[in-house]
Amino acid sequence: EQDEYRRWVHMQGQPIYNDDNEIARIVGFIREITERKEREQQLRQFQQAVESSGRPFYFTDSDGVIEYVNPAFEDTTGYSAEEAIGKTPEILQSGEHDQSFYEELWERLFDGETWHGELINQRKNGEQFVIDQTIAPVPDETGKITHFVATGNEITERKTKEDKRKEVIDRMTDGIFELDANWRFTFVGEQAESILDISRTDVIGQNFWEVFADAEGTTFEQHYREVMRTREPASF
Repeated sequence: EQDEYRRWVHMQGQPIYNDDNEIARIVGFIREITERKEREQQLRQFQQAVESSGRPFYFTDSDGVIEYVNPAFEDTTGYSAEEAIGKTPEILQSGEHDQSFYEELWERLFDGETWHGELINQRKNGEQFVIDQTIAPVPDETGKITHFVATGNEITERKTKEDKRKEVIDRMTDGIFELDANWRFTFVGEQAESILDISRTDVIGQNFWEVFADAEGTTFEQHYREVMRTREPASF
């Protein structure tokens, strides 16, 4: 015995008239549309999730023309949906990134890759803001890219604090660097680059004990691991 399940169908009745223009019979047409209705339900749920999200989101066609923006996009950029739809994301460009930056971004997207990075954008009122942006291509069933989706998180305040902190640290004569709980470099000041003879570009994200392998097994390592364990400062 088959399990019962619900199906969506589209029904249509067509009257057939006789010679006296009276309805003689009715022909019925029925077509199952369960799959279409399920897709529509999924799209509604997706739209509800996007609209309630506090992260700005927009959706473009394959030419980069905006087809949809959520309320968080309107709040963040100052552009209403009516103003943004039909335009391209160029309305957000601040001039802080050169043309090659955007060319590389779009090249990756058209290659089917997701792009993630920080963008300095500009609101409608001219104010700049920083966003941690993710843009992904959307292919159809044949693999052809038909749309792009973009979402992000505004990090202007965080970046401002980081820049001010870096400016203060770089003025200091002490060499300052930071490590996370997994011993990876998260920050290296200019003086630390000079004193330790390292490049911040090369070591950010690298494990401290791999960069300074010769320090393992020394008193230096003992002190550092004790600081990490106790969370108490040490001088030696």
